[in-house]
Amino acid sequence: MWFNYIERAHSTCRTILNEECSKRVHEFFGLDFTATMACMENSFSAPKANWEKSTCKNSIIDEEITYWKEFGTNIYPSIVIN
Repeated sequence: MWFNYIERAHSTCRTILNEECSKRVHEFFGLDFTATMACMENSFSAPKANWEKSTCKNSIIDEEITYWKEFGTNIYPSIVIN
């Protein structure tokens, strides 16, 4: 599903991948945009207004950083095959 979502987002929205684009792609696939937003918002250690502050942490990004340190992959999000 992730590959299908990314492919559709890029073909639909070209270089402007924003919230409105994401909503359209969610609707196309019948995905729950509210659930996706809740997941994203819950991954941050602070309210949305403070996401740009250097003290704000994101659990998903932190897991990716840990993965990078262990396996050496530095593309976010990343997929490693073999």
